[in-house]
Amino acid sequence: MKPILGILGGMGPLASSRFYELLIQISVERFGVTKNSDFPHLLLDSIPVPDLVRSQDDAAIAVQMIEEEARRLVRAGATFLAMTCNTMHLYEDRIREAVDVPFLSMIAAVTECVRNDGRKRIGLLGSITTMQSPLYRSTLEQSGIEMLVPTEADQETLGTLIHAVIAGHVGESERKQLRTQINALMSRGCDAVILGCTELPLLIRQKDVSIPLYDSLQILAGRCAEECFSRENNP
Repeated sequence: MKPILGILGGMGPLASSRFYELLIQISVERFGVTKNSDFPHLLLDSIPVPDLVRSQDDAAIAVQMIEEEARRLVRAGATFLAMTCNTMHLYEDRIREAVDVPFLSMIAAVTECVRNDGRKRIGLLGSITTMQSPLYRSTLEQSGIEMLVPTEADQETLGTLIHAVIAGHVGESERKQLRTQINALMSRGCDAVILGCTELPLLIRQKDVSIPLYDSLQILAGRCAEECFSRENNP
């Protein structure tokens, strides 16, 4: 029986849509899928949770919604879960406690990639909540990797950019502002940058900058594809 991947998405919806496209692309390019019946079985739940980009004021409501949707995905047949939002991983333990199936952590997957590549000082771009929390910092520092974030003013700008993408505004002005932030981190000695909000890769591509980028959504999609095909081959 095929494993069923349940995705807690919708935070925001464009990132969830891109995750689905990435999963298909990776299935073809990395795992050689050519038939419709061989693609991963996916349940995608788009959840309109309150905005946690700038603060955690509505965190209790958002977490309750996520817990309920995680249970709903499991009742629908999901055999493991993942979530397409970095910030909500602050409550990863609550999701794990809510269900009795494995949960694949985006934070763990990104940290593993950064560590395996031997990075020493990495920049993090994400929501204000993510950048000001220990979400990435604690796991990176445990691996001996220094993490830098933008200035307070630049963090506010980044929050505005993320809201613009969620609202569907992806233009050259927004792209230029993000490139400026990436270049600023590079000038401070970062040897790579984590795109730690799944909206940000919609504004930038690796070819647009000279420093390596870690696309958290792409890394999660790759990890999920690996798990899907591994579970299918080893039930």
